[in-house]
Amino acid sequence: MKLFCFILLQVQSLYSNSLQSFVSDFQKNMHPEIQISVFVKKTSNDSTMFSYNSDLNLPPASTLKLLSTGLAFQKLGSQFRFKSNIILNGQINEGIFTGKIIIDTQSDPSFGSKRFNLNPEREIILALKNKDIKAVKGDIEIITDNNTFKVPLSWQIGDIGNYFGAFPMGFNFDENIVSYYFDAKNMEGQSADLVKTEPLASNWEIINQVKIGPRNSGDQVN
Repeated sequence: MKLFCFILLQVQSLYSNSLQSFVSDFQKNMHPEIQISVFVKKTSNDSTMFSYNSDLNLPPASTLKLLSTGLAFQKLGSQFRFKSNIILNGQINEGIFTGKIIIDTQSDPSFGSKRFNLNPEREIILALKNKDIKAVKGDIEIITDNNTFKVPLSWQIGDIGNYFGAFPMGFNFDENIVSYYFDAKNMEGQSADLVKTEPLASNWEIINQVKIGPRNSGDQVN
């Protein structure tokens, strides 16, 4: 037993030294004003395995996603899967469906997400074909909810354009992503022509004020 404890302490010591070396090397290569805070705790006994500037208050950034992910696992379980319902309200006659197709995604935030290689249109068509439906005459209704999402005051305006995912709504499609494609062949300071928008609604009015920035300046567009 003593030997086992000795090995465990050695492993913890090696782990701490390795992480300390990594943090030191990382900070040497960063801007001097950038601050780093690290805290690693062993969950079995709450002992501290590594601490570096652990009392420093810093924005949690994407690490906060661990909390919502952990809550989802706790409440729903690791085997939970969203299931979308396709409801046919009408009649099928000689392979032709006349009526209304109702889509209920059960608030699935990943519905139609390209990140997961999902193609709900294809799956819906296959489901209709399995019912021997060859044509559809009617409308498509999507079940949503009446919840109004309010943007938290803590959100930084500079991040809203790029880095926040789909709002928690009754229906999302492809994470509500809108892609803008620019022609950046002009000179620095000139306008960047907007060549394509996907998706594009007919009633949208788009005002493009994007300019060409210095080379390697990155995406600074909101």
